[in-house]
Amino acid sequence: MQAIVLDPGAPAGELLEVWVPKSGPIPKRIEATLGLGEETGGRILRVLQADGDASRYRVSVQFETSMGIDGEGPHIDLLDWKHCRSAWRPAQPVGTDGFRLPVPYDGDDTCFPHATREELRQAVRDALGQYDFDRERNQQWLGLVEQAPRVGEFPSYVAISMVRVRIEQRDGNEWSLLTTIEFSVPMGC
Repeated sequence: MQAIVLDPGAPAGELLEVWVPKSGPIPKRIEATLGLGEETGGRILRVLQADGDASRYRVSVQFETSMGIDGEGPHIDLLDWKHCRSAWRPAQPVGTDGFRLPVPYDGDDTCFPHATREELRQAVRDALGQYDFDRERNQQWLGLVEQAPRVGEFPSYVAISMVRVRIEQRDGNEWSLLTTIEFSVPMGC
């Protein structure tokens, strides 16, 4: 394999080199970060082969949501808490080396497991530990939890935080995992 790249998004964007051979085989897990406002849905992932034929590969996508708290500008993403994951969805082959990545279904970006206000409060407390806020600022963040009519409603919110892309390779009649790309998606504004 020569490389894995993500074509630019419309109407503007840049080619994202997901993996290029530097040394050794392709890793089983690749981490990449999308820019603010960037999405994977509808974009073409190219599995570039020396012979130009990617027909021995198949690609599927999974969306993962997380919850955050919106401070009307600043926000805290609860990436180490609960998540909702979609089913794996196949990407559509395009040309000889590309796969059009699916867009999220309605509801994929708002799916989230049940949580109580106390669980949310604790998740925010836990997340605040990574910031150097004073006690007053911490209390402001915890106060935002109390303002939400229900968990998941403003100022709490649910958004896609990760897009996983699984690439499998055919060996005879069997499919085996080649790699999984984890695209981190910026949440909030």
